[in-house]
Amino acid sequence: MPTTSRDLNAASLLIEQAQRIIDGAIKELARTGGIDKNETLAYDIAHASSAIATARACLSYAAHGDTEADLTLAFLALAFSDLAQRMLGREDHWGRPRRGTSHFQRSSRRTAIRSSSPRSPSRPGSTP
Repeated sequence: MPTTSRDLNAASLLIEQAQRIIDGAIKELARTGGIDKNETLAYDIAHASSAIATARACLSYAAHGDTEADLTLAFLALAFSDLAQRMLGREDHWGRPRRGTSHFQRSSRRTAIRSSSPRSPSRPGSTP
């Protein structure tokens, strides 16, 4: 099943949603005393921010073909899953209500499922 532009559009929307979450966490970090008082949160924000920036850069790579798009969607699924795991149970530290992450988590699971679906081999002798 070839990756459609709809998949990449959905990925782009998820990246923007993830960026809003990170931006909110940065504001919450500043509001609660900064890096020195919240080292774990600061580390998690930096890690998530790096992954989301990389994911955003990968979108242009995804336009080169189905294989590139599949690789990009797989990376996006990992980045989104990692962000959700860092937030789980700590939504208030990220400046988010607990109900505010459910759509993001469902959407990242759908992206992960799409990116892991089997594909037909692209050349003789290759494996899916």
